[in-house]
Amino acid sequence: MLKDRYTIEHIKYEDQRYELKLLEQTLSYLSQKNEHCKRAIAINESDNNRSEFQRDRERIVHTKASRRLVDKAQIFTSSKGDHFRTRMTHTLEVSQIARGLALRLNLNNDLTEAIALAHDIGHTPFGHQGERTLNSILRNEIKIITCADKIDFGGFKHNFQGLRILSYLEEKYFEHEGIDLSYQVLEGVLKHTGGKVKDCNNCDKEVCLRKCFDVDEFLINGEKEYLFLEYNFPTTLEGQIVSIADEIAQRGHDLDDAFAAKHLSFDELVSYAEITKMKPIKDILEKIKIESNRMKESNILFIDENDMLRARLVSEILGYFMKDIVTQSKINISKYDLDNELYNKHHRINKKLIEFSDDCKFILDYLETIISKKVINSFEVARFDDKAKRIIMALFKAYYDNPKLLPDRTLTRIYRDIKRISNNVIDFRNGDPKLISKELNLICFSEPKGKDCNIDLNDEYIIKRKILVRNITDYIAGMTDNYAMNEYNSIYGC
Repeated sequence: MLKDRYTIEHIKYEDQRYELKLLEQTLSYLSQKNEHCKRAIAINESDNNRSEFQRDRERIVHTKASRRLVDKAQIFTSSKGDHFRTRMTHTLEVSQIARGLALRLNLNNDLTEAIALAHDIGHTPFGHQGERTLNSILRNEIKIITCADKIDFGGFKHNFQGLRILSYLEEKYFEHEGIDLSYQVLEGVLKHTGGKVKDCNNCDKEVCLRKCFDVDEFLINGEKEYLFLEYNFPTTLEGQIVSIADEIAQRGHDLDDAFAAKHLSFDELVSYAEITKMKPIKDILEKIKIESNRMKESNILFIDENDMLRARLVSEILGYFMKDIVTQSKINISKYDLDNELYNKHHRINKKLIEFSDDCKFILDYLETIISKKVINSFEVARFDDKAKRIIMALFKAYYDNPKLLPDRTLTRIYRDIKRISNNVIDFRNGDPKLISKELNLICFSEPKGKDCNIDLNDEYIIKRKILVRNITDYIAGMTDNYAMNEYNSIYGC
């Protein structure tokens, strides 16, 4: 008989033991190895044929959330065409770049790839606009939730949502929710991009303005102390590699997509590269143009010259970035002082070592500025973002005003979550219709008062509201672009 999955005893962090794998013995002394793996639950036996980080990678690949990335936009909607990036193709490109960097720096490829494949698993439909809209709803910048100005719903950001998916929403084991990944992977997913972690003990209330994100809302199975939140960068070099690979992948494929969408031409980029600090890019552009002209003089016929130019450009720029990172990171690693508590106790790194040179960082930022001007500000993207915002808002309002519109799986999770904090729980699908209506009205619209007429944040129905809101957020965030549009059309009859 299985133990209660809520009370099952996890193997303590300090008691977990994994053996060093033979192939790992030649890795860098700063790399993560099988013996350093630490898991949130760790009740499953180790596998003699696979390393722990291989198991993480394979668990991630088989998640439903990973499969849904194929129909989540990067910048352009999938209706734009098959040759534009989706969240899935971006993930694969980040994985490829990260693996290349890990090989050159002699770090753990299995861990690097696991983090890369999961880094965007928490993304919403419609790219970053979906993320911004959900966050605005939870922050009461878009007014849908009753008393949202007085209740902290924890906010929404895709890297934090990745923790929630991996530690709770994905279920493949009878014994526990989540897929029990290593803390190394979870930390890498969380810290691959920014987002201030909520810390009310060390927070300037005037500056914060509730713009931080509550890790407790997202990490359900696991202890946040082992995410080393005092560092705003991954404490594994493999996690740092994925973070920087994400940056250069974005610059590369955003340029490619910008050329494909005709928002930027080769000659325009040449003119942008005239400034002194952009000389490496100017040299790349001139080299590509010379090679192209030589081929034409040899009567080589291109199917599409512009397509060839941008393909060569992206390849050369990625190669330039990767070479710079490897060179600078090797210098940083050679100077790293091992005499620190984090390394000696946890085999983690207390400094950011995987970095660009200063000159290369300028180029990366400059390219981002160009893309923002030519692509992000374009009419086409603006129209897509506006449509996305309206769809997300409308779906959230529909589900909040009438939670019975949610699918059975989501209602079951809400029932289970409420049951964990209260015996006063109703099955919203199979219960008495009058009791359901009364209960949902209290959850969604009541304003329980505490002292001085303030909201009592410990009131049962405020806690239930937080559960409902978080589950609505989970459901919408998990949608693909097409599913969200179809759901909108189904509800509103468009």
